[in-house]
Amino acid sequence: MGKRILLLVVIAAAFLFFMGCSVFQVKREVTDNTLVSNTPNVKFRIDPEFQYVGNPHKRDTSESVGGRELDINFDSYCFVKPDDAKASKVISIQFHRVETYFVSDFFRKVEALQKGAQDVAGKSFQYYMRGVQPSMNSHMTRMITDKGYSMPYGLVKVFGRIYGPKGNMLVKLYYYESLDGSGLEDLAWKNYDNLSRKQQDYLEKFSERADASFELLD
Repeated sequence: MGKRILLLVVIAAAFLFFMGCSVFQVKREVTDNTLVSNTPNVKFRIDPEFQYVGNPHKRDTSESVGGRELDINFDSYCFVKPDDAKASKVISIQFHRVETYFVSDFFRKVEALQKGAQDVAGKSFQYYMRGVQPSMNSHMTRMITDKGYSMPYGLVKVFGRIYGPKGNMLVKLYYYESLDGSGLEDLAWKNYDNLSRKQQDYLEKFSERADASFELLD
């Protein structure tokens, strides 16, 4: 009788465990240019000039951080504004999760034209801006080029915020804009102090366009 009760308890515990896993399953989907995530609970609405092109990279990996192996989960969702065979603008929303936690100044090692913090829908996000030549090492770049779009040299503004009670989730929104045809694509975009007045004005307008390209709804 005692063994039978123990077996029932084990079965019940297993049932509750698997029910719990299904309840807390990560769910993310894009509908009408709006990305909804339940882990963390965020919702981004992307400007209708962009087209959703897919989920280029979804994985579970192990990576060494500070000499220790950490499990890392990475997930991203990509939107493109096409201009013939060129991606003139790109938005990529990226979700990172680690075993431990993210340090508060997570962009500290990024070499940038500008970086800091700004308010997005009442929440504090860190950001940086820099010139970039999109690399084929990036799953996002490979997916976009596989769809027939080139990504010339351009500027990016990247927003980031830590989520989760353990601080182990990082959400980033990556906004890219091609410099092709601007008349400024052949200039250096390395150090803000070395930018011409025309470049500084362009960077300011670029930042405004990045801010207006999406809404944070939750």
